[in-house]
Amino acid sequence: MQTAETQPDIASTVRPAYHVAFLLTVLAGLAVLALAISGLGLYGKACLVVVLVIYTGLVASRLLKPSIVRIGFDGECLVTAHRQGHSSRLTLRGQPFVSPVYFGLALVDDRGRKSTLGLFRSQLDSTAWRRILVRFQSRTNY
Repeated sequence: MQTAETQPDIASTVRPAYHVAFLLTVLAGLAVLALAISGLGLYGKACLVVVLVIYTGLVASRLLKPSIVRIGFDGECLVTAHRQGHSSRLTLRGQPFVSPVYFGLALVDDRGRKSTLGLFRSQLDSTAWRRILVRFQSRTNY
């Protein structure tokens, strides 16, 4: 068990991305409408609608229940606390993608396993968002 001195500084809680999930659902609804008025056969429409609804549901559930619940930094390492109760220390690999509304990071853990992390602005508090932008803005190549 970690003591208070060895615990990493977790900066912010990761919130659900309600706005993005809503926008995704609206776009999926418009896609279903476009399929309904298209000239495809009934079987083709049904297959595409089922695939679209399943994919939209999976992505929306990941946006509404993120697996990472807290995020922060411990020196140069990104520290994430997961819904399952464990935490990970990750280091940046490659160039981060940073924009005013979203950032995406390619990461590697201590065992060499690669992963990615992407968060929208609405998922973090404003202080943590600014700190992340300042930290990673200098690493991006335009």
